[in-house]
Amino acid sequence: MERSTEDTARIKLMLRLGEYYMYKPGRNRGDLDSARYFQLGAERLAGHIADPKWKVLCSEAIASRLINNGNFSAGKQLYLAMAGKFKSQNDIEGEARVWLEFGKSIPVEYTDLLTDKIKAYENAAKLFGQSGNRIQEIGARKEIADVHLNEGQLVIAEKELLTVLSDYRAIHFPKLHHTYFLLSAVSRLRSDLKKELYYDLAVRKTMIATADTIDAAFFLCKLGDCYDDLGMLDHSLNAYSEGLYKYHSASDIKYSIVKRMVKVMIAQQRPSAALKFLNEYRKKNVPANAFEASAMFGAMGDCFWAMNELPKAENAYRKMIELGDHNFRSRFLPVESYVKYYQIICDFYIKTGNYRKAANYLAILEKTPKTLFSSIMMAQLRLLRFKTDSASGRYLNAIQNFQAYKKINDSVFNASRITEVSEMQFRYDMEAKDRNLQVQAKNLQLQKKDIELLTKQNQLEHYMVERSGMRVKLIGVLMLVLVLLLSVVYNRYRLKIRGNKELELKQAQISTKNVELEHLLNENQWLLKEVHHRVKNNLQIVISLLNSQSAYLRDETALNAVIESKMRVQAMSLIHQKLYTCDNASTIFMPEYINDLTGYLKDSFKSARHIFVDLEIASISLDVAQAVPLGLILNEAITNAFKYAFPLGKGELSIRLSQQTPLNFKLTINDNGPGIPAGMDLNKVKSFGLKLMRGLTEDLGGTIDIDGRSGMNISIGFSILPLLQRKPARNGSPVNV
Repeated sequence: MERSTEDTARIKLMLRLGEYYMYKPGRNRGDLDSARYFQLGAERLAGHIADPKWKVLCSEAIASRLINNGNFSAGKQLYLAMAGKFKSQNDIEGEARVWLEFGKSIPVEYTDLLTDKIKAYENAAKLFGQSGNRIQEIGARKEIADVHLNEGQLVIAEKELLTVLSDYRAIHFPKLHHTYFLLSAVSRLRSDLKKELYYDLAVRKTMIATADTIDAAFFLCKLGDCYDDLGMLDHSLNAYSEGLYKYHSASDIKYSIVKRMVKVMIAQQRPSAALKFLNEYRKKNVPANAFEASAMFGAMGDCFWAMNELPKAENAYRKMIELGDHNFRSRFLPVESYVKYYQIICDFYIKTGNYRKAANYLAILEKTPKTLFSSIMMAQLRLLRFKTDSASGRYLNAIQNFQAYKKINDSVFNASRITEVSEMQFRYDMEAKDRNLQVQAKNLQLQKKDIELLTKQNQLEHYMVERSGMRVKLIGVLMLVLVLLLSVVYNRYRLKIRGNKELELKQAQISTKNVELEHLLNENQWLLKEVHHRVKNNLQIVISLLNSQSAYLRDETALNAVIESKMRVQAMSLIHQKLYTCDNASTIFMPEYINDLTGYLKDSFKSARHIFVDLEIASISLDVAQAVPLGLILNEAITNAFKYAFPLGKGELSIRLSQQTPLNFKLTINDNGPGIPAGMDLNKVKSFGLKLMRGLTEDLGGTIDIDGRSGMNISIGFSILPLLQRKPARNGSPVNV
């Protein structure tokens, strides 16, 4: 049973993750692959438990993903198979639900599949009706009306929605705000602003009355848009603010609301205040995806344009269009917002005199299906085309577009409609006040009832106290309760003592283990220092052997080779000497090491006594794997400088080790000698020293740059990398000694 519960929780989580990736704003191919991974994983787990409900939910999720991913045939077959299975079991409700989910899974953007979408909803409505589920039956018919709305069949959609509204009222279904919202959308597309405001206010009223505020931010944004179209800017700003701050859970549209608020503030001649509000908001709420970022850039462009900062405005608008195109192609940007983005940038280019760019964006906008345009949007489109045609000398087309604009605009914004809207807003405000007064009156009545109830309770308590027999019984009950409480407290005390003893025993065991581990760590540290000591002694033996050998050499070339080898071995020996004499046996403190190495090399050359060595070393420590090659590089560079850079025995040698970033360092060795002869190519010089320095730099995983035109300048950049990422030496093993 416990295993089944655990699997059920995992299935539920994996289905939610799959849904998140499938409907993620700005999703890409990788998100769909992630959705597939979690859905198939949930399906495998569902096969291990006996509950068929989870198998059906997994199959529905997979079928929906297939359709959204463009594989309609495979998704449809999966839905049909599930519906057939429920039908064979005579489960009408289950079959209806499958048809309903099938219809919801088909995006409205797939216009060639809308017939299948409507057919699925019709089957669902019919089956829900047979099962007696009236709420689901009416809901399925509401989805059919929504499809007709997206097809642009406004008359049919309005008729169906009014029927749905009537049927909901007949069964006393309270949550009517979604139906009101669709009727508002129909009125908007028909440019009936009076009806649109009526339905938007009904949405807000019903939403608050039923406490169903999941989509409150979206609904209030729609109400603010309607007020904005009517020129009621204060009401519009109030609606947007309520949606943004009171119902901020709908985070996917928060920047759309912010953009609208900025637009209203600019219309109120407050562009500086709008920009300040936008900057403060985006500091606290960074855009989470491309959908929010496009709205943010649009708002920035509006502010900069209003403040006459045209280059900044153009840059912001171009980013808005770029992100808006991506969101629209991913089906996460509504058509109305997409059209508004293009209208904004077209209007910007027209008013700034760049008619060619305006015409280019307008041409893209005109390719959008006109069935989804409201009359207000069509009027704005005609006005933009009139302006571009006029600027381009196409005066006949300009006149025709202006006449069309005036016709649409006059039909929407006539005086009688504006008066009716004002009256409607007044009636709504009065109704709100009446409701508040009714609530206050009810509160007063409730307070009076509470007072009466408290009075009666007081009288009853007084009567009970006067009864002496009840008092004795009450004392007896209290004594019994007290005894029980003391028993419980004593039992808890015993358990606490036992628990403390167990904790003390475990603490003693942990302390013993810690002492043993510390002892082991000290032993390991001692062994590591002993190893470094022995390595250092062995290297000193090698140096002694080289000194002995050099006493018998007469060939100057061989003698120089032995001396150079001795210095390289000494550079490595110095590292191991530092490791066994310091507390940390794994890293080298570079300022101290480089200072000692430079002093040793200077003492080794009689000609270097009058050479000034300037050291500037950052206070850093490197592990052996990087300190050894770095020391050998320094040995080669300093030895070459002492031998060849100062023929007169005087000069200056500068060594710098600086930290560029937390993980990146730079070593530079510069001298003020004559440098290399003119015409010499360092890349063609076959010098063992240069070859060794390049190889050691490669072992460090760094880069080397050698410039000999004005003195010898050597620059080496390298990084501190984790051990597992460190590049192996050329012989296949990490650099170490």
